[in-house]
Amino acid sequence: MSNAPDTETDMLFNSLKTNVLKIKRFYDGSDRVITQYEAVANATNGQPCIRTDYAYVGVSTLLDAMKESMSTWQSAWDI
Repeated sequence: MSNAPDTETDMLFNSLKTNVLKIKRFYDGSDRVITQYEAVANATNGQPCIRTDYAYVGVSTLLDAMKESMSTWQSAWDI
């Protein structure tokens, strides 16, 4: 079974490989990263970024699974 190409996602991944990045992380009550956003350093509000969601084994800090998807950067996250 072949997957259809996702040109927008492919272009963003290629850009992230060759540029400086900025990252925003969100944590749960146990200080585990549950969501991470990655964008090129000069991304502005609303530009495409990669969102990664993390799942853990029960209440442990052992990472069980992760899923990447397309999202948009928010300028409120800039430092």
